[in-house]
Amino acid sequence: MIVDVNEQNRESCLCPGCPTFDECMAMEEESLFCGTSVTMCEDVSREGCRCAACDVHAAYGLSGDYYCLAGPAA
Repeated sequence: MIVDVNEQNRESCLCPGCPTFDECMAMEEESLFCGTSVTMCEDVSREGCRCAACDVHAAYGLSGDYYCLAGPAA
């Protein structure tokens, strides 16, 4: 795993404010997809991605996006 799953990264995570982050993800308290896994929610649509603007994304030199759908950084 490239991204450390810790409290600091969870606090910096922009997933909850992302346009793609939906009600199901909020109810499941999912976040930090770049370091964890894809969402367990079904029928998620790409509504926009904020990964590139995230401090976690920058701190780890990530280049991907839509980690909630594509999976964590590898």
